[in-house]
Amino acid sequence: MAQSWWARMASHAAGPQQLVGFYVLVGGLCMLAMCWLTPPFQVPDEPQHYYRSYQLSRLEIRPEIRNGQAGGALPDALPALVEQHLGTLANHQDGRKVPQRSLHDTLRGLGTPTEPERQHFVEFSGSALYAPSGYLPQAIGMAIGRALDFSPLGLLYAGRCANALAAIALTAWALSMLSVGRRFALVVALLPMTQFMTASVSPDALTIAGGFLVAACVQRVLDEGRFSAWQRAVWLAGAVLLCAVKVVYFPILAVIVIGLYGRTQWADPQRRRAVAQQALGVVAALALVAFWFWWRSSEPVKGGGSPAGVDPTAQIAYLREQLLMPVRVALRSLVYHRDFLWESMIGRLGWLNVELPAALLAMAAAALALSLVETARRARPGVGASATVVLLVGVSVVLIELALYIAWTPARAYFAVGVQGRYFTPMLPLLGLALAWRTSAWVTRSQERLAGAAIMALLSLMSVGTVAAMVVSYSLF
Repeated sequence: MAQSWWARMASHAAGPQQLVGFYVLVGGLCMLAMCWLTPPFQVPDEPQHYYRSYQLSRLEIRPEIRNGQAGGALPDALPALVEQHLGTLANHQDGRKVPQRSLHDTLRGLGTPTEPERQHFVEFSGSALYAPSGYLPQAIGMAIGRALDFSPLGLLYAGRCANALAAIALTAWALSMLSVGRRFALVVALLPMTQFMTASVSPDALTIAGGFLVAACVQRVLDEGRFSAWQRAVWLAGAVLLCAVKVVYFPILAVIVIGLYGRTQWADPQRRRAVAQQALGVVAALALVAFWFWWRSSEPVKGGGSPAGVDPTAQIAYLREQLLMPVRVALRSLVYHRDFLWESMIGRLGWLNVELPAALLAMAAAALALSLVETARRARPGVGASATVVLLVGVSVVLIELALYIAWTPARAYFAVGVQGRYFTPMLPLLGLALAWRTSAWVTRSQERLAGAAIMALLSLMSVGTVAAMVVSYSLF
């Protein structure tokens, strides 16, 4: 009986359509549930993203600068809602407590009017300067909510649901295009932290989806050796979503060079054309981001709430003292914070103050390992291609560490402060490709089918367990 059950599960887990359907069903239901279950503003920096989404919903693209602070004129009810649920309007605060409020009590706020005519300037420098590309679904959801006279809390939920639906659709599309590394990408898409950020108004949802699209386009070019018009559009969209908000991811777009690895690839004019078209997409994405940085504001803006004692100029001077100092600082930071980075990438929810049970973290680790048990259905790139992907991901990791070291860490500190594991998530689909290219040579179809069934079981338990852990941690019922 057990063998027949496993055989049915293994057969069901074999095809790409089943994996995409599983993601949409299990992930979609859990993430939409999280949109409502996550207490208001219990996602890192969500108040600032809430303000920026509302601002963009009124087609106010450029931020307003007052006394060196970026923000905009918003209804008084918006910051009042933030203060009601966080107890403060401070963007960053140590020792935030996990709120204990039932969902029923929270939803009473749906009856509070927005009163858009009563407004004042609100500072949200941490998000006001971000490109609008990461906020399009949230802004559209809030624009519909404003037309329907939603309350401030209703606008938050509208933005969350629109953001989640858009990210789920883009991720599912990317999963359907992947021929290798699809299971690894599925696990990344259903990590507790990925689901948690997707079910918020944070632009991280679309940044992560952009990482999936970029990986899918790279694999499609490797498979087919060509780049159709719609694939060019997807590549450009993925590059913009991945890099427009956080430019530290730009180096991984150079992964297009692996399309020309090998004598056969160099000799193929169609493949050379495909790689050239990808390169043009990178240039176009870079031009769009550069235009935004030039156009967004001509006035100087103070750091978005950086801690006291931070001196970017001194940090840069320190990093220039020795040639390898930037790499040394990045490696120190990774080693010193390795446990925290792992936990916050897999799932440390809330303001990093809601720790998931160890069993859920173990399930995530097991699912990631099993996801590499996958056969190659097409020709695999060589070792050089995998090494190139790992190198480019490593460059972006160093840039992430250095960005926080310069902008968020006291001068001459031993390691960077403020780096969270979720910052690495958008790069994981590409890293999964590099790993799957190597491991697939040792995997049989029967092993792949059994691993797929086990992954689905683990991801189902992990997703449901994450939702249950949130309910218990926040005392929602």
